[in-house]
Amino acid sequence: MQQLGKYTLGTELGQGGAGIVYASHHPQLERPVAIKVLLPGADHEFQQRFIHEARVVASLSHPGIIKILDVDTDGQRPFIVMELISGGSLADRIAAGPLALDTALQVMLALCDALGYAHRQGIIHRDLKPANVLLRSDGSPVLADFGLALLPASPNPRLTSAGIVIGTPAYMAPEQLASRPLDQRSDIYALGVMLFEMLTGRLPFDGDTGAMIVGHLQQPPPSLRLFAPSSPPALDALLQRMLAKDPADRPPDISGLIAELHAIRDGAAMTGATVRLPAQPVATPIRAVPRRVQLISGLLMAGIVAGIVIMGIRLAGNQVAVESSEPQIAAPPVSPAPPRTLDPTAVPPVELVQLEAAPFVGAQQSIGDEPFSLASLSWTQATRRLWFFGEVRNDGHQAREAVRIFVVLYDAAGRLVGEGSGYTDAEYLAPGEIAPFSVLFDEGIGAFETFQIDVRSHSADFALRTTVRDLTVERLTFRRTYGSIMAGDGVLYNGSGLVVSYPQVYVVFYDAERRVVAVTSGYAQTDDNGQMAIDARSEFDFSWATFSGEPDAYRVYVEAHQFD
Repeated sequence: MQQLGKYTLGTELGQGGAGIVYASHHPQLERPVAIKVLLPGADHEFQQRFIHEARVVASLSHPGIIKILDVDTDGQRPFIVMELISGGSLADRIAAGPLALDTALQVMLALCDALGYAHRQGIIHRDLKPANVLLRSDGSPVLADFGLALLPASPNPRLTSAGIVIGTPAYMAPEQLASRPLDQRSDIYALGVMLFEMLTGRLPFDGDTGAMIVGHLQQPPPSLRLFAPSSPPALDALLQRMLAKDPADRPPDISGLIAELHAIRDGAAMTGATVRLPAQPVATPIRAVPRRVQLISGLLMAGIVAGIVIMGIRLAGNQVAVESSEPQIAAPPVSPAPPRTLDPTAVPPVELVQLEAAPFVGAQQSIGDEPFSLASLSWTQATRRLWFFGEVRNDGHQAREAVRIFVVLYDAAGRLVGEGSGYTDAEYLAPGEIAPFSVLFDEGIGAFETFQIDVRSHSADFALRTTVRDLTVERLTFRRTYGSIMAGDGVLYNGSGLVVSYPQVYVVFYDAERRVVAVTSGYAQTDDNGQMAIDARSEFDFSWATFSGEPDAYRVYVEAHQFD
């Protein structure tokens, strides 16, 4: 057997453009691993791309992205040691025949979650294809092979000679084939090709390389329903947009794509409340009046699944209808730039009231088969950004996961002036459970007269099987740093009886009126595999700068994943 440093190379698992992957065993960790070795005789460019991949993946921490355990060199031959994913690749699965619709959508949603995380770090994959998606034993996908990834502000973003297009032509967006600038919509195009292939067992543009390139550049994508007649028309329409030649015609980001896939998978969307707001600045006192509810018919946004019904709240003057009879005043925004370093010992602690349950102030109930309610709403504008904070409660009779909140802003004439969305921090909501959310408008938003909130979700399945909540925060301290930044640290105890991965501590801040004024989180320290052992204790910390009011109380909870 071939030896590579301390590793003995076993069976060859696959070969790509830059390296060969072997099965092996980590002698210290005592676990099976995969080792990617640079091809013999690789030129300087390939060596750059190989090291580039190691740096990219090592900077990411997500269950749906492959983990790097070690990077080393044996003589002049660099290699990467990764976790071993035992279920083969998505390409192997497609070769056995098209996937069922539910299975394909589940794989695509999990891929979107991992890719969306990479996009939020400023990373564009550029080489998405089924061969670069590995499958765990439970069928869940793991994104691999970041050798061609674009990093933010990279001094050498192409990592190839001028005029040479790199990637896999069968999955490349038109702008990538034409060497034009790329963004996350280029990855969305590749996802469209993969989804088409998962459902039909064939590529939308087939043939030799030249024919594929002509198809991607010039030919309209074929209808999904020609090859999979039972596919929902809405999915066919979405794929047409994902495969649009012009990036401007595609879904603008992964979060929007996830919402559309959820709507297609689950049919009618869950609905939330609509609240009419005054146009005065946020700090203006808002006096509560008795609630009067009117039904708003029609869709929240063009293109959303038909049948969405939204509750409305009517305003008189500067009054907003809520259930609470007490005045609710939003404090001025505070958002100084956080420092890079901090000496915790030099900062006095902050005392906040700990809440065991969400106060859920001023709830407005939605309607529908499985309604949600929204409450504790607040918002603030800071440094040209607009933040919404609040809580959502599952009033239905079944658990829901991927609960997403859409906020749409309108001016006095009813014209759309902005839209944003965000997920609840909780992986799922059982009936009656409450979770916080935050929605960020990351661009300059002008004056708005009203806003609408729409809540959507789908039946909890994956999250119920994998989420672990039986962990305890044994210590949590807060401190103000450099003005308004709230920082904190503590100790987490794993009393769940399970080995967990990626434990995350969430903190919800409330003002004296018990409205949500900020939501933040921090990961607990784990080993190199992202694991936290049974009965282990681990430190965590967090910081947050944007508040819609002065924090007076807090609530804390923890979620982790079962280790696979």
